[in-house]
Amino acid sequence: MKHINDLEKKKFIKGMNRKGVELTQVELKMLSFLFEQNMLRGEDLYAFVTNHLSITKKSFGNKMARWRNYEVVHGQKVRVGQDGFAFYIYQLGKWGAEILVNEGMIPESALPIKIQNGYERKQLSHLFGTKQLVLDAVLHCEEDKIESYNPYDKTYHELVNKVEPKFIVPDWVLRSEDRYVYIEVDSGSERLQVIENKVKKYIELSLKYPERNHIVLFSVIEEKDVFFSPSEEQKQRQVRIDNMKQKLYQLRNLLQNNLSVYVLHSSRASEVIPQLLTGDKPLPVSYVDMELDTTWSILHEHNDYFAFELNPIDDKEVYLHDVDHSLYADRVYEVVHPLGNFKEIVLFIILDEGNAQVYERLQYLSTAIDKNYFKQKVHKIMGIYPDKEQRSNDVIGMLTDNVLYIDNQSLMEGSDQVPVFYRHKTKLLVEETTYEG
Repeated sequence: MKHINDLEKKKFIKGMNRKGVELTQVELKMLSFLFEQNMLRGEDLYAFVTNHLSITKKSFGNKMARWRNYEVVHGQKVRVGQDGFAFYIYQLGKWGAEILVNEGMIPESALPIKIQNGYERKQLSHLFGTKQLVLDAVLHCEEDKIESYNPYDKTYHELVNKVEPKFIVPDWVLRSEDRYVYIEVDSGSERLQVIENKVKKYIELSLKYPERNHIVLFSVIEEKDVFFSPSEEQKQRQVRIDNMKQKLYQLRNLLQNNLSVYVLHSSRASEVIPQLLTGDKPLPVSYVDMELDTTWSILHEHNDYFAFELNPIDDKEVYLHDVDHSLYADRVYEVVHPLGNFKEIVLFIILDEGNAQVYERLQYLSTAIDKNYFKQKVHKIMGIYPDKEQRSNDVIGMLTDNVLYIDNQSLMEGSDQVPVFYRHKTKLLVEETTYEG
């Protein structure tokens, strides 16, 4: 819903000839967002504006050209490759900064504004990989409920990271109430040991601030992602994500109550960040229970082609006394064929795409099944995603024959046929199978 005041124009005069620019409140907000982010692409600014009002790309381009002439913004044209396409990257201009200071939208200490020039493509890839995630969060959440921190600013160290200056410096920080989302954009060049050391720092941070919910998001990109080719080199991204998760699993202490670590490729990270800020992820216990009830209801009551009963088993009948509760599956069922000639104990886990803690539980329980580390024989794990998109995009990387994967969306859509399950054929490829295998 647009507020009428957001669309009212205010004229700003520059020079003796009484010429200047007219800016709406939406455009002033956009310039303030540009100041906060330091640098954005023209496409990012257009996305911000069109989230509030309707304007064609041509009209917006003409407007930005006028603003460049009046130093409301500072624009640099960047060309990708020798014969590639060109686009503008923007910073707040000198006069734009003066306008915002006079309007009380940025502090006077921002003057004089500093203009930065000269970026290598690799720098731009990492920079705009970060900016895109921040922009998506702003566009999909209520702006006034999100606080955004440049980790190199003094404000970040005062409000977010009081442990010591530069104890841990992510690429960006977003905050909503007690939830802090630390964005780490990964271009694949950092050694895995560096990733591990970063997460150790975040673990320490979560222990020092137990009243906060700390969420670390590693967004794995390729340079091409920033320049609109997200489908290229998908396999390399999957290998990178798998390697990162394997490294984090070796830490063995990720399961802190107030810490969550996600590893996703960039297009999926953009969708997940708003859910992290609103508290829809990590998945609340009530949501996990709802998804488990859905799975049980479809398989047990609504699918005539699934010829098994699902009988719940209490945890204390399954787990040994020294197993930490944080490693438990979400539920345990005895799967029984009505004729009585088939019976298995199965661990049910609701999977959360990209969530490294869920990955750690899955790894632990799969290994425990292989080693028969339970009070009684456990046969397999049922990994359940809420929907097809999460199932098809997640990177598990486990090559094991004791884990089956399914999603509730597919179960509901296919309740009139034999349910299709999935298992890993290789670490990064899955194949269809049946429950019996």
